[in-house]
Amino acid sequence: MNFQNAEFLTTAASLADLEIVDLPTLVFAGRSNVGKSSLINMLTGRKNLARVGSSPGKTVNVNMFVIDRRLLLADLPGYGYAKRSFAERERWAGLIDSFLAVVGNRKTPALGVIVADARIPVQESDVTMAKYFKSHRIPFIFAANKCEKMKVSEKEAAEQRFSAAFGNVVLCSAEKGIGCEKIRGFAEKLTEKEEINP
Repeated sequence: MNFQNAEFLTTAASLADLEIVDLPTLVFAGRSNVGKSSLINMLTGRKNLARVGSSPGKTVNVNMFVIDRRLLLADLPGYGYAKRSFAERERWAGLIDSFLAVVGNRKTPALGVIVADARIPVQESDVTMAKYFKSHRIPFIFAANKCEKMKVSEKEAAEQRFSAAFGNVVLCSAEKGIGCEKIRGFAEKLTEKEEINP
């Protein structure tokens, strides 16, 4: 699959805007400021496909892209950003839940990717996101980003703690491209409609 052949499809701010293409779907989720957009750009080899901001909380809607006309890539709003209003965060939660309900109820395969900062402890918001995926019967992997900033011993410790909490962990780096091939491999399996059991 040509990951660079990526096109912006639509952005959804409400349930009414969720025009979801019936393609295998890779769903990216994560706290604000963990490098989710940067990781998407690295995976696709496109510097500006997903918006990267200098301040967290830039992704406020569900942004959708089509990869090589074979894969739908969805970038969910970043969560856990305190400077947004309670009403806005509630809107995000409802939008995410509605989106996952649609994706999870289709026969078309889907996979979630929870992106987190590999240097910090397990966050309750990431545990909650994992529960969202599980409740909608969407398997997921955990992408521990920014691992290029860690020592070997720190990477090993991070992999152990995230594996214990989430299962399958990919240590990755949007900056250096570490782990990108593994995530691309999961995406390829989706398009081949292989069963994924992370």
